Amino acid sequence: MSTPDPDWVNLRRQLVQLAGADNPDPQQLVELTEKLHARYTQLQRGGVTAGGLPYPYPLDPVAEGADAIRALAEAIPVMAAGSATSGTVVAPGGFSDTAIQFPAGRFATSPLVFASSVGYRFVMSVNAISAAGCNLRSGNWSGVADAPGTLRWFAIAVNPSAAEGADPMPLPGQVPEEEAEES
Repeated sequence: MSTPDPDWVNLRRQLVQLAGADNPDPQQLVELTEKLHARYTQLQRGGVTAGGLPYPYPLDPVAEGADAIRALAEAIPVMAAGSATSGTVVAPGGFSDTAIQFPAGRFATSPLVFASSVGYRFVMSVNAISAAGCNLRSGNWSGVADAPGTLRWFAIAVNPSAAEGADPMPLPGQVPEEEAEES
């Protein structure tokens, strides 16, 4: 059993007190009834997290709950992650490249890619990024030849409609600047 919504309980209590008064103000009754109805409507439509992700309430009709869950699934960005092993010994001041293939069809455009190496002597960079894959470059800036070992990578889809200079990954529910200016 779920906990009753405190706003709903408070509004109902106020309405019952006002309606039971000897001489209730009709305007106040109308205002409280409208607030109660508005809160009921909110409760029926589910909620939204602080990050803007929707979720259904237990009383939601199944169809509206399914819509909220679909919106949540669509708000989560497309991602991929993995690791590769590079056994190539890299001379001091040199580098080695390791080609990475993303899961087929995962990205429609080039994603943002982040990489790291377990080898403490290495600096990682990513280049030749496409929707199909990328190249991980392990640079050895130490004075000792070594192999990078395990390379870890993480790729996340970028909003392809982001304007030049705009945040390519707005938080869910965040309004892009051009839309905010129009309203």
